[in-house]
Amino acid sequence: MIPRWISFALVCLPAVAQQTGADFFESKIRPVLADKCYGCHSTRLAIPVAGLAFDTKDGLARVVTAGKPDQSRIYQVISYNDPHVKLPPSGKLPHSAIAAGPSTHLEYDF
Repeated sequence: MIPRWISFALVCLPAVAQQTGADFFESKIRPVLADKCYGCHSTRLAIPVAGLAFDTKDGLARVVTAGKPDQSRIYQVISYNDPHVKLPPSGKLPHSAIAAGPSTHLEYDF
């Protein structure tokens, strides 16, 4: 799994390098979160599932391991690598969405 991730990162690095962290997050990460995650993990809910709200920087910081994306909790569950938790429950995300995140671009402001 990691060699594929590294290969993908090397291929995409020139395109990503041209984007700021906020641009990358807004164009690649937030749309997936909004479509697949906010239904259960949002501050708009009275009680977000597992107490995790991904529409806040603090909420994302709880599941992202900066500098080690493949070790991030969110990566483990969206990759279906955790035998006990596989999210989203509707089915595994496309490889392009998994490869784009988890983002280590947490420098943006909400």
